Amino acid sequence: MIKIDNLYKSFGEDAHPLQGVSIEVAKSEFALIMGRSGCGKSTLLNCICGIEIADKGDIYINDKKINLANAKESNKIRKEDIGIIFQQYYLLTNTIVYNQIALICDASEDDIDEILKALEIYDLKNKRIEDCSGGQQQRVCIARALAKKPKILFADEPTANLDASLALVSVKLMRDIAKTLGSALLVITHDDRIVPYADTVFYLENGKIAKKETKEVS
Repeated sequence: MIKIDNLYKSFGEDAHPLQGVSIEVAKSEFALIMGRSGCGKSTLLNCICGIEIADKGDIYINDKKINLANAKESNKIRKEDIGIIFQQYYLLTNTIVYNQIALICDASEDDIDEILKALEIYDLKNKRIEDCSGGQQQRVCIARALAKKPKILFADEPTANLDASLALVSVKLMRDIAKTLGSALLVITHDDRIVPYADTVFYLENGKIAKKETKEVS
């Protein structure tokens, strides 16, 4: 469902975060991209999602070569096929938690309630986002992406502001919903706690995939 072929991205003469990255993620597969801070993980995710434009290489989403799509087509693919959990959240101000989710997807209230309960934020359903902590806002961002039931789910450091127990709850929920939907799940992280739950781990180093691990996951 995701295929990246020989992707390059530079920022000026001195910053070359991507230097020929190639990965594939299949239907129902949970893949991690790991590496130290500043190694290009977020740049890679931004290129895949169309936020950044790669200098060279090809990006396929559901067999569609999206780096050749125009802006209208790219936006249509992101709207219909992709769910994104951003590290910066991008939540609406002056809006309660429930509406943060309901306004961007067609999920029923029961489905949204179920996800909020699983992420332990159901009691925040009618609370304004400004009154939620950073960890609570991160879980709202996760809930918003999951409720969309996307064919492909991307997450950028989704456990960064969560303690150990909530981090694992969130990861398991993302994995289980993705597998139920037959969605591909690609997570950018440096959090080793997530590794046991992934099917595949790509290690990004010096702008390239230095190592790939494929595991049997229960």
